[in-house]
Amino acid sequence: AVASASNTGSSPLPLLGAILLLLVLPVFVLLLLERRRRRGPSQPQPPQPSPSPSPQPSPQPSPVGTGPVSSFSEFVVDAGSAHTEVFEFCIGEDGVTRQRSSRLRMPDGKSLALGDVIKDGSKDAFENFLQLLAAALRSFGAGSEAFRKAHPPETCVVFLGATGGVRKIRDRDDVGAAQVDAFARFCRLTWPKVADGSLPATLSFQIVEGVNEARWEWAAAKELFGSAFAEQGYDCVQLLAAGGASVQVGIRGMSTAEAGTPPVSMPLGSGGAQRGFLADVAAGKATRAALDDGLSLDAADAAGRAASDAILADKRGNEAAAIGQEAGKAAQKASSSPQALDARLKSLGSARLSASEATVQGDSGGFGGSSPGESAPPWPSKEGSYARLRRLIDAHGPLLLPFAPIRGGVLAMSSFADVAELGFAERWLSVEELRPLVRQTLCEVLQQEGPGWDKAVEKWGGHRFWAEFPERLWSIGAAGLLRLSALLDTPGLFDPSASFYFSSEAPPLQPSSTRLEKGLEWLPPRLEWVFGKFLSDVQLRRARSELLELRDKMAAARNLVAELTPTFNPTSRTGYLRSLRDCIGDPPDEYKTGWKEEWVALRAEQYLRFTEGLAESSKSPPPARPRVSSGTEPSTTSLQERSLRERSSQRREERGTKEWVERHKPLPKVLQRFDSAIQESVASGMEREHAETYHALQSVKGALGAAMREGRKDFACSTYALCDALHATFRKQQQDWQQKQAVRAAVEGDSDGPFADSVLPPLLYTNLEGKYGLQEGDARWRNLRAPDEAGFRGLLSETLVRANDRVDCFSEEGYRVYADGAFVAVDGPIVCFEAAESNLQGDHSPVIIKQITVEKPRLSRRST
Repeated sequence: AVASASNTGSSPLPLLGAILLLLVLPVFVLLLLERRRRRGPSQPQPPQPSPSPSPQPSPQPSPVGTGPVSSFSEFVVDAGSAHTEVFEFCIGEDGVTRQRSSRLRMPDGKSLALGDVIKDGSKDAFENFLQLLAAALRSFGAGSEAFRKAHPPETCVVFLGATGGVRKIRDRDDVGAAQVDAFARFCRLTWPKVADGSLPATLSFQIVEGVNEARWEWAAAKELFGSAFAEQGYDCVQLLAAGGASVQVGIRGMSTAEAGTPPVSMPLGSGGAQRGFLADVAAGKATRAALDDGLSLDAADAAGRAASDAILADKRGNEAAAIGQEAGKAAQKASSSPQALDARLKSLGSARLSASEATVQGDSGGFGGSSPGESAPPWPSKEGSYARLRRLIDAHGPLLLPFAPIRGGVLAMSSFADVAELGFAERWLSVEELRPLVRQTLCEVLQQEGPGWDKAVEKWGGHRFWAEFPERLWSIGAAGLLRLSALLDTPGLFDPSASFYFSSEAPPLQPSSTRLEKGLEWLPPRLEWVFGKFLSDVQLRRARSELLELRDKMAAARNLVAELTPTFNPTSRTGYLRSLRDCIGDPPDEYKTGWKEEWVALRAEQYLRFTEGLAESSKSPPPARPRVSSGTEPSTTSLQERSLRERSSQRREERGTKEWVERHKPLPKVLQRFDSAIQESVASGMEREHAETYHALQSVKGALGAAMREGRKDFACSTYALCDALHATFRKQQQDWQQKQAVRAAVEGDSDGPFADSVLPPLLYTNLEGKYGLQEGDARWRNLRAPDEAGFRGLLSETLVRANDRVDCFSEEGYRVYADGAFVAVDGPIVCFEAAESNLQGDHSPVIIKQITVEKPRLSRRST
């Protein structure tokens, strides 16, 4: 074409443009088709029919948009025992939570239960379930472009929560667990294809365990009914919730936090009781039908038993009736001669004949739809069902009774609120009022007369099953009442004054400022676990966000503290534990005996700097308020304090001389005074020489510590001698401990047995203030509780510390010290010392100086 154009002399540009257009147009069409495919169809396409018993999808409403502007939106699917319902929750700009929902139904209108799908187990059943779920999501507008723009599919999750019905399948046996696993695997592999890039990309299938169901229901109850309960004077919303297969209990004090007791979920289903009532009805109908057909009483009994067994085996009512009819005919054929039948009738007795006559005279509807005033049918399953429920409740007693008796307000929701519509809904009732009311309502439902039965007719009379099989409906209420009665009758579980409020409808919300689009049918959230799940997710997101913000704030605060804190010597011992050589130089020669030459000067400095009685003055009581006097005359209190200070100064100056010490406190006299304590130390394993050194020098610990703190060497012999005595004693004690451990390990036969660990001294105590207190030897102890610039509380002290674990040192008046031959109580805090194992950094355990036995109680006590 280009050559032809050139030959004719015309320009080739129009031809080139046409060629480029032909090349680009197919690409544009392909892109347009791909975009439409990603958007999804404008109307949900129902899947192709599949063979029975796989459920078929029912027509779904067309998409209706995305609803109010949402700050947070989530899909939660409640796969209950008898239904599957899809919920969408949305928090609007006004902060109000709303929901809308749609149940999955089969073509015949019956609710679709996930448990039935899992039991079916076929690929078609699984596929149809997911297609129904996808259609429900599209009916909420999940596949629309506006929704995908606000909520990208790759970030959205649909939570499919299966409750009691599926839990029972999983826990039934290995086959049931495999069926549940097969469905979970199918969801994981197939849902991305079903979503097709337009619906939320992730379908999270989980079995909602009982504790989570209870926790979420409780969260919803607190959110929706907290204000209503507060108006009644209750500070906590307690919960009693029931589903088809379980009962959840949330009581004040329960918590899912760490180390808490979570809400209790009991497998207290009402299905067994309901089947029992249905079996009783089927037995009555079959018995009456057999008698109407002229069968014998034995044959009629056989027909009733067969029909009852068929119901208990999950057969339908019509099937059970047919089975009962066949069983009655078979029993009639197997019966003997008329003479034998007459003998059998006589053996039954007059009571059985009277009951039979009453049955013959009554109307057949007495077991399933008798008119008011007619005789009530027998209910042989009632007592058995009640006993089974009580056994299940008693089995969970250890979880419930620690919180019993339950007092205050209790919200009864879900199935309990459903049966409360028969006569006691949405009003406060105490346990004393509720027990007889529940029994009476149950009796009226079973007798099918009275206010309870009238409420049942009003509640279920319009249902399509009521005309032919009314027992399928009222048996639900009867079973729920029986379950509630079993709970209320549990001894000690409820306080008689506890008040119940039955409701599943949340209190009305305040008018919203958000304008809803017409026809969206956004409603206030219902009191169900799905709302609690959504609420928990919202709160969890908020808590995590706040935690991240706090982390950033804490990091910034730490940096600011580090920047603004001035540099001082920290109180921490790190880098400040110096050896004696660093403090006072090398040990002098013959220091083990040379310390005695330092005694007089050491004792004099102790008197001069740490006068006896300083402990009392270190924490003297606050001075009394001076009395008002005329002029400038000092008060009596001031004169007493001045006199005390003058006498203390005179005594300190008098005793702080070498002459006074040589005359009144020579070393032999001091050792003689401590002779009994020295003997106790020797008996406790201390060498005599070390015991004398310790007991003499511990009496001048203040002066020794001050000299070492100041770096003076004039008392170096005494310091090294005292440390040598303590160190040698500690090593000897360690050797004794190791020998005892070796012997005990040999007896145990295991070196890693209970005696392999080191034996540490117990917790030791002494007084901080007062006589013989820690402040007496080192005044810096008084600042123990004052933090430094870094916030550390502690000190590094060079002064010897004595402590003990004598129980007789503790009294109501305070910590007691032994002074002047008697125990004296001193005021102030008590300091505890905790030992630790030795390691590469040194020894961290006190040295046992002596062990004594306290008579009351007779326990061995150690003193360091």
